[in-house]
Amino acid sequence: MIGKTFSHYTIIDKLGEGGMGEVYRARDEKLGREVAIKVLPDAFTSDHNRLSRFEREARLLAALDHGNIASIYGLEEVEGKRMLVMQLAEGENLQERLARGPVPVAEAMKIGLQIAEALEAAHAKGIIHRDLKPANVVVDSQGQVKVLDFGLAKALETDSGEMSAQSLALSPTLTAQMTEAGMLLGTAAYMSPEQARGEPADKRADLWAFGVVLWEMLTGGRLFSGRTVSDTLAGVLRDEPQFEALPVETPPSLRRLLRRCLERESHERLPDAASARLELEDALAGRSDLQELPTELAAVAPAPMWKRALPWALFGATAIWAIVQFLQPEPPRRTVRLQASLNTDEPLFLGRGSSVVLSPDGSRLAYATDSEVYGSLYLRALDQLDGTLLAGGPPDNRAFHPFFSPDGQWVGFFTNDELRKIPITGGTPITLCPVTFGRGGTWGKDDTVVFSAAGQSGLFTVPAAGGDPQPLTTLDEEQEEYYHRWPEFLPNGKTVLFTAGQQAGTDGKPQVEAVSIDTGDRKVLVKNAYHGRYSPTDHLMFIRDETLFAVPFDINNLEVTGGLTPLVQDITANPAAGAAQYSFSNEGSLIYVTGQAELSEYSIVWVDRNGQSSRLWDAEASYAGQVISPNGKYLSVAILRDNNWDIWVYDLEREVATRLTFDEAYDADSVWSPDSRFIYFASGRDGTETLYRKRADGSGDIERIAEGDDNFYPASITPDGNTVLGMTLNDTVDIYAISLDGDKAPEPFLATSFSEEDAIFSPDGRWIAYASDESGSHEVYIRPYPAAGGKWQISDGGGRWPQWSGDGRQLYYRTNDGVMAATVEAAGDTLRIGQARSVFNAPYLGGIWGINVAGYIFHDYAVTADGQRFVMLQGDQKEQIKDHATLVFNWFDELEQALK
Repeated sequence: MIGKTFSHYTIIDKLGEGGMGEVYRARDEKLGREVAIKVLPDAFTSDHNRLSRFEREARLLAALDHGNIASIYGLEEVEGKRMLVMQLAEGENLQERLARGPVPVAEAMKIGLQIAEALEAAHAKGIIHRDLKPANVVVDSQGQVKVLDFGLAKALETDSGEMSAQSLALSPTLTAQMTEAGMLLGTAAYMSPEQARGEPADKRADLWAFGVVLWEMLTGGRLFSGRTVSDTLAGVLRDEPQFEALPVETPPSLRRLLRRCLERESHERLPDAASARLELEDALAGRSDLQELPTELAAVAPAPMWKRALPWALFGATAIWAIVQFLQPEPPRRTVRLQASLNTDEPLFLGRGSSVVLSPDGSRLAYATDSEVYGSLYLRALDQLDGTLLAGGPPDNRAFHPFFSPDGQWVGFFTNDELRKIPITGGTPITLCPVTFGRGGTWGKDDTVVFSAAGQSGLFTVPAAGGDPQPLTTLDEEQEEYYHRWPEFLPNGKTVLFTAGQQAGTDGKPQVEAVSIDTGDRKVLVKNAYHGRYSPTDHLMFIRDETLFAVPFDINNLEVTGGLTPLVQDITANPAAGAAQYSFSNEGSLIYVTGQAELSEYSIVWVDRNGQSSRLWDAEASYAGQVISPNGKYLSVAILRDNNWDIWVYDLEREVATRLTFDEAYDADSVWSPDSRFIYFASGRDGTETLYRKRADGSGDIERIAEGDDNFYPASITPDGNTVLGMTLNDTVDIYAISLDGDKAPEPFLATSFSEEDAIFSPDGRWIAYASDESGSHEVYIRPYPAAGGKWQISDGGGRWPQWSGDGRQLYYRTNDGVMAATVEAAGDTLRIGQARSVFNAPYLGGIWGINVAGYIFHDYAVTADGQRFVMLQGDQKEQIKDHATLVFNWFDELEQALK
């Protein structure tokens, strides 16, 4: 490959070869820099699931930007081979350096300080190295350190989430001429005890490896070694470090640091890399607290009499003080409030649910974050500064609405289509059951989980070990109930609080109710209230008018026994979804988020095939779901104003905007009739979000089209105008069709255990393009219509929101980077699909997950019939960004005083 050019990289030299594949030095001709390129082996790239996971991890790792971390620049595919493009780290790695003997103490501390800074930066992003060792640390001639291959070990995990022998042999280290056995042995020598035992690893595993590397720099020898991998791992689990082997000039603070890094039990180990950095900074500056003498130089002469008597005197004084304190009345505990920064670049997930939850004992905080394309779930111990990524992440994974198990050792959470759990120590999430966009869960003492789904849903139960969901509550149609959400077990483990809500636009208010797990009997507790929670102080908490209230509560009889007391105002809440951002622990800590999200506003623009934008509509607003009429003269778009979605029509020739709908209920998801005379859309004005239509010029009345009580969100209509295709929310998102000349009831077209959505007819009506997550990530497919047999995959690496060109020979779809297109040619009953190519890469709002406004998700682009121009969204979403919460300690003491 030497001298070969692909894409814009020219291969210069071969750097090495290991289990992970060949590594080359290359020149980036576009940016004029040298890079390292790793060619992934065919055995690895042939595993689609593993490769998809690797690509997802690589995207997350590419966000690391630190002077002591070798960056990932990108992934390339050339001639069927996948290549990882990385920053070229010039210099000598520590493994090569240690072959010449120990590193002087001062130099070792400087190198260790830079490694600690790299770990600190990565851990702040929720990224754990998992394979830190001398071969992964490169030092240049100026002493500058680069740590290689951050987080790639996780990308090599098996589907079970464990590092198998094969995975370890595929260690991503950029070293030359290493055998697989040697790589495995080298990795094993730096594994933490929990990794050696096959247990989940968190950032403390990196602190163990850091201690081993620092030890080896100081001593020049291996801390753990053996003839085989098993011997080495046995040493990790059994052998105690011999601290007397350290050089006599090793500072006391450095000895203390090593001892704390090499604690075999992770909970006794140094908690974070920031602590290691501070210790090394102090040692390099000559600062130390007690300046201990090295063990081998400690004096053996007896201490003077006064020194020997002093401890007994202090003991006596301490005992007298303790007795006096015991006899005195205990002073009241002070309530302490502070702003808890979550140290994440992503805002909290504030759209339609609870994003901050304290563990039952108040020692940990689980919180969900959100971006334009993905969501993440973090766990943070309150005695630590940073959270650890538990689940979710790019490119299209979401993790939200966390809740703890009663013992605080597990976190339950939702993805778009599943209910899952994960240990607080991390690892591979376990699926409990399918569920579409969950709306809250609670975990009982008998390991029963109660949860709710989006849309028109009651409550369900499922075993915490997983299984088939069973209904617990059903909606009361006479009361026009729309949802039962945000459940929470009462202490008896047999009764669940929940919020019963009605469709937006009705006159009814949500209310907090209780339901028996055994009988299903329900009881209304508080009206005009939502997101109810029970306090061990025998009070019922709930939200009304964005204010947290408390009311005395008889838990045995399930009765409110006193008047309301307001406690905290301006709690971030979503009354339509019945959700609020607050949580408290059994021991009396409270966490909450304040302030309401501001309206998100941005521009809607024309974009050409070069990605350049031009003015379309002057006004900034909360736009979503734009569609160009078949005659090319109009644009329909949903706009959010005053917390209400309505459809507007924009005349592209006259540049005049007209509002089409005015109801207080949800009106969005517009689809044009083939003659451009009517707009079909989803509306919740009758209590169910389903299909309606209205003349596009605004004349005439709005007409309900769909029959029945099923929800239905239109996406496309046949060229003859007889069938509307759309989505429904069941256990998953499914594609349904409504025949306009039939019974007008939604009928399934494509309904599986996966999510199928974004369906759109081809211009001739013979084909349907849609998106599905059947491969593990969303991809675009084509099927024939009306028969549902046969399919062709269009995208590779993620894609959604397909759109056809006017002649049906191009299919466009959205990625997180821009817009892609593939040629489509029909040949009888089959299709010939061309390779998808980028139309433009440009930073417009949205992506695979569309545009997310106030918790609603829509497609974010439209294309003209000739494929020359696109309607995109441009600017910043100006929603209030929350990256912190208020934490209150000893809150129950304050609560009892307020309620007296």
